[in-house]
Amino acid sequence: MPNRLPTVQRNRQPHDTALWCAERADADRAAAATTDNDNIRQRFELSAATWSARAEMLGRSENRTTALTAGLMLVPQGIGT
Repeated sequence: MPNRLPTVQRNRQPHDTALWCAERADADRAAAATTDNDNIRQRFELSAATWSARAEMLGRSENRTTALTAGLMLVPQGIGT
């Protein structure tokens, strides 16, 4: 049976990794905590929430891909055929 899993892209951009997105969210939270301007603080908080959501989504995707590659998850019959 041929391997139908997508190949891992070795040259991904930093914003395409869960770790980088989580670090960016932390940086935006820190910036929000240090500003005196309410509008800027809200912008940083919104940005942090967005980067956190992206980090979670990418983390789930990376974990699933790792599990599939390692053969830990079963792919239902008929998918990808």
